[in-house]
Amino acid sequence: MKLASRSDRGFIRHVAYLAEATLLLQELRERKIEHLHMHFGTNSACVGLLCRYLGGPSYSITIHGPEEFDAPLGLSLADKISASAFVLAISDFGSSQIRRWIPLSEWKKSKYYTLYRRRKLRRSSDAY
Repeated sequence: MKLASRSDRGFIRHVAYLAEATLLLQELRERKIEHLHMHFGTNSACVGLLCRYLGGPSYSITIHGPEEFDAPLGLSLADKISASAFVLAISDFGSSQIRRWIPLSEWKKSKYYTLYRRRKLRRSSDAY
């Protein structure tokens, strides 16, 4: 598992994430849920990514930071972002940190958004 090889959380924990993803997929199918949203690009996003790899629904992530920005390689943040339907950052700083871990060619795609405290949503590519 590529995700486990980069993580400091180890292989066994990622096997548990895979088991969770399998159970989640079953629940999502039973409830006919077509999209999954997670907060934070850490454990839950790993489960969501694995669920997607297993044939589950699209997913999105709100990246809050700073944990995701402290260990983006170990968390496989770029993989989670790349496979997501869209990504929300909670600030311009968060948006800029997300861009550090995705290819330049991805920057202008309309799947990156910044959410501000007053619930104003702006497509991050509008700022560049």
